[in-house]
Amino acid sequence: MSEYYRIGEFARLIQKSSQTLRNWDKSGILKPAAVDQNGRKLYSKEQLDHILNQQERYVIGYCRVNRYTQSEELAHQAEILKDYMDAHHYHYQMISEFGSGLKYNRKGLRDLMRLLAENRVAKIVAVQKDSLVRYGSELMETLCRIHGCDLIYLSDAICMDDYCDDITTILKQFDHTWSGKKAAQAKQQIQALIRQ
Repeated sequence: MSEYYRIGEFARLIQKSSQTLRNWDKSGILKPAAVDQNGRKLYSKEQLDHILNQQERYVIGYCRVNRYTQSEELAHQAEILKDYMDAHHYHYQMISEFGSGLKYNRKGLRDLMRLLAENRVAKIVAVQKDSLVRYGSELMETLCRIHGCDLIYLSDAICMDDYCDDITTILKQFDHTWSGKKAAQAKQQIQALIRQ
């Protein structure tokens, strides 16, 4: 069954006014897909996809690692994404960046979110589920769905070293006295717990 949008939501998604949609309905340019029992006009996901596909929308390949010392891993992720997108004949742009998955103010992520908010992204392709954000992937998936964007993960795997670093970062936020040996011991304990 198709997903439906009310006129105001549909207008926002295609960056037009509700009045424009009413005018299109009267002139026959775009008729609502359905009318609900209360007489409200509804537009379908298929109509949304059709209109958005006519606008310039990007396929974004997104890759991220925590540290500069992981440059080789970042290059490897980028290569995997490029191979995948070339095989699917996508016209795409790449965003590669360094930074913790816990930091949501990364430049690449900000740029991606801006394009997403402007409904200019058709697909986001990432190697791992935690590439975009360490926690809150469901929120990213919801935002993508709202903006008519597909989110594709090539793997559900996560990098355990990065995961341990991020947990240590969280713990440090609660106790600023953590440093040196204490932090290293905590990281070892977290790794042991994860292995169990």
